[in-house]
Amino acid sequence: MVIDFEDIPEEKNVIPENIEIEILYEDKDLIAVNKPEGMVVHPASGNASGTLVNALLYRYKHLKNVGDKIRTGLINRIDKDTSGIVLVGKTNRALWFYSRQFANREIEKTYLAVVKGDFSKRVHGNNQLKVSNYLARNPKNRTKFAVVAPGEGRLAISRFKLIDISIDRSYSLLEVNIETGRTHQIRVQLSALGYPVVGDKVYSNVKNNRLLLHAYKIKLTLLNGSYHEIEAQVRGELQKFLENNFNKMKIVQYSKPQSKNK
Repeated sequence: MVIDFEDIPEEKNVIPENIEIEILYEDKDLIAVNKPEGMVVHPASGNASGTLVNALLYRYKHLKNVGDKIRTGLINRIDKDTSGIVLVGKTNRALWFYSRQFANREIEKTYLAVVKGDFSKRVHGNNQLKVSNYLARNPKNRTKFAVVAPGEGRLAISRFKLIDISIDRSYSLLEVNIETGRTHQIRVQLSALGYPVVGDKVYSNVKNNRLLLHAYKIKLTLLNGSYHEIEAQVRGELQKFLENNFNKMKIVQYSKPQSKNK
């Protein structure tokens, strides 16, 4: 989900590309982007172009001097099929500062997930469920992760809050706060609970045009010491799915028009 990057030869150069991206927040140190689903964050094997980094380097040419050549300025990462907030440092000082906050779990991260099933059966009066378990690579399929015994993997902690249930009770909309940032954390934990994320081609067979997982909100301390909250409204296929299946009063906060930064 975040943090884990593939090993890429350092000598490769990334070609800037004129690709439209939605900027959620920007100051002299930090950029927050609402990455669309289907876009790879940085070049890797089989994805040399069309990535978020290609787009960033076209708009912010100085970023080529921040961090390494491939992951230019990237503070966090989300999967190709996940949409939402990606943070980018505009200077090496900012890259270090915000990366340290992620490493120290000082940044609050909230995702939206649409899952198959009635999640009210798993939560109590406060509509919340905390999950704490251990994740590691699946020994039978190294491209996947699985819940394992303590000591055999890395600790993964998530809090799942039920927002709404679809009219036919086939789907549930959740807010997910992750205290850790393990690869595929939300998808693995929800699948293990029996409520897979809709559209997840790896951990479920609940088909949809896209993975219904979105990095919605981040709360962090800026370099100037102030506390700041950044939200990424849902777009496209996810927005349509929410509007077609859930109570409009429950989802309006997630799909309102994005105000422009001053």
